[in-house]
Amino acid sequence: MRPRPVYDLPRELEPLYRKAKRLEWATLFFMTTIVIVIYLAMGSSQAMKAAWIEDLLSFVPAIAFLVSGRFKDRRANEEFPYG
Repeated sequence: MRPRPVYDLPRELEPLYRKAKRLEWATLFFMTTIVIVIYLAMGSSQAMKAAWIEDLLSFVPAIAFLVSGRFKDRRANEEFPYG
């Protein structure tokens, strides 16, 4: 299987991509503070525990975006033909 051709973002989209990464880091920071506050306030309330777990799960999209950005820049080779 031959490696796929390299795909780079168009020049006009690079600033938007960098801005999106900064916003995701800010999102993670603010969500972390919210999760900590909910954890400190939840006590033995089952509803607050459910809200805390829901907030923990809201980390997944932001982390997935940042992780996929790390893999986006990898070049294709014989072992990994799609990069």
